[in-house]
Amino acid sequence: MALYRGLRRHAAAKGFDVIMIDHRGVGMSRHDDRGADLPPEALTIDQAVNDVAAVLDDAQVGKAVIYGTSYGTYLAAGVGVRHPDRVHAMVLDSPVLSAHDIDAARNATRRVLWDGEDPEAAELAPKVRTACRRRCAHP
Repeated sequence: MALYRGLRRHAAAKGFDVIMIDHRGVGMSRHDDRGADLPPEALTIDQAVNDVAAVLDDAQVGKAVIYGTSYGTYLAAGVGVRHPDRVHAMVLDSPVLSAHDIDAARNATRRVLWDGEDPEAAELAPKVRTACRRRCAHP
């Protein structure tokens, strides 16, 4: 979510209520209530799409502007298909449309989160590298 701090800050300054969601398997939504990694069978697009609706329910939001970036565009589109009554509008930012797009997105993410090339996120890169070295077999 660190990459979207600026978006959240600007939207809130304009008077928008902002709810940010880490979808299943990512960030703070990687673990079950006991702290164990979610199993692969719990990581489906159907479940992630329904999670968005559940978050809206929990926040008592009837309709929302749904914003998705990269993989989140699939989830946003899924919300539009499965829960069209919950969508006021939708923004699909940087949809991944091909294998080339996936490589470009991966390289851009690496430049920001691994190499620290974005001044706003530069302080995160050393933390990401340290966390990855502790938990990942391959950076």
